[in-house]
Amino acid sequence: MRKAILSAVIILSALIPTHPAWAAGEQPGDACTAAGQTVRTSGPDQIPYRTLVCNGSTWTLSDERTTTGRTLFRVGNDAAACNAIKLGRLRFNTSTDKWSYCHASTWKNLGLATCEVGQSLMQGASAPECCPKGNGTVWTAHSAAAANQWNAVTYGNGIYVAVASSGSGLNRVMTSSDGITWTIRAAAEANSWDDVAFGNGLFVAVAWSGTNRVMTSPDGITWTARTPPEANGWQGIAFGNGLFVAVAGDGTNRAMTSPDGITWTARPLGSNSLYDVAYGNGLFVVIGNAALYTSPDGISWTGRSMPQPNPWISVIYGNGMYVAVSAGGGTQKMMTSPDGITWTGRIPPSSSNGWVSLTYGNGKFLGLAQSGTNRAMTSSDGISWTTNTSIEQNIWRDAVHANGAFTAISYDGTNRVARSLDTPCP
Repeated sequence: MRKAILSAVIILSALIPTHPAWAAGEQPGDACTAAGQTVRTSGPDQIPYRTLVCNGSTWTLSDERTTTGRTLFRVGNDAAACNAIKLGRLRFNTSTDKWSYCHASTWKNLGLATCEVGQSLMQGASAPECCPKGNGTVWTAHSAAAANQWNAVTYGNGIYVAVASSGSGLNRVMTSSDGITWTIRAAAEANSWDDVAFGNGLFVAVAWSGTNRVMTSPDGITWTARTPPEANGWQGIAFGNGLFVAVAGDGTNRAMTSPDGITWTARPLGSNSLYDVAYGNGLFVVIGNAALYTSPDGISWTGRSMPQPNPWISVIYGNGMYVAVSAGGGTQKMMTSPDGITWTGRIPPSSSNGWVSLTYGNGKFLGLAQSGTNRAMTSSDGISWTTNTSIEQNIWRDAVHANGAFTAISYDGTNRVARSLDTPCP
């Protein structure tokens, strides 16, 4: 039996065709002696074949060709131009560490771009490229539900809610499930609604004027009027640590607090006009006209020193940093603080702009202006900022980050809503 098997193997070996001119052993750089001699190497990595030429001492690569004769592949760096003879040829560019291929008359890279986490690829002019980053830098305009003077926007319970200081009758609220298509809603009263916040399952809005200057809603659609302790010009509201805190531009007690948004208690807080309040890292921060206060509970407040006595309009907390901006005052129209207590003055880009809004989301701060050339700016740390020109020249009032996008609303303009996706291409 063994002899029969050996005989069969010998017969099969004799039937298998060989290519004596192809020598699988030689590789570029191996030693040789016969100048001008050529060999064709074969093997699993040489497809379909490789031609080597002896230069008198070493084997050098001539080319690799298809069975039809066209040069297909070159392992060495082909520094020459891409032309019709090389169509389809692959090369490795040692200077850029990338593979490329010959297309028409251009070498096009095969290697994929190195993108940040969550950043998609798109087809570029000559190779795949990373999608441009959104996050407040690439904006798309959208229509509001009405041409009202929209002052504030928030997000909660799966819905965007914006409030306005003007409108047709009670129509001073608009809602959206996606930030793109908006529906007008009736407010509890035809007040000048200045700010809105979401917390503890409830939307709460405050007004500068009107009889009942607070209204609440569980869904952003149906609103109920609430009576604050004082008929002040309420301008800012925030929710944190289980408590709503609102501040006013006038009145005897310029702050009020509520655990449920319905029943409110007046709190004394200086005599300056107060514009905004934010909560972060266990601390409420209130800013105003040459005013800066902090509180761990929204009840007991401490005045803090500020770099400049500006009319500070907006404050936000994110990424371990409090940031505030001013629409006027000195050159330092921005200030930052890691703890809300010690503040450093900053000069924002486009320092002549009237910066009035700050928000934070997805690792980015967003600032919006009511005047100036470039009315949006972004920062990852709250200190170094970059402006952009893609947002319309509206009087921008507020923005919120939700569902992978910044959504901004404005006081005027043709399109009073704008959105910037975190990653603007899929």
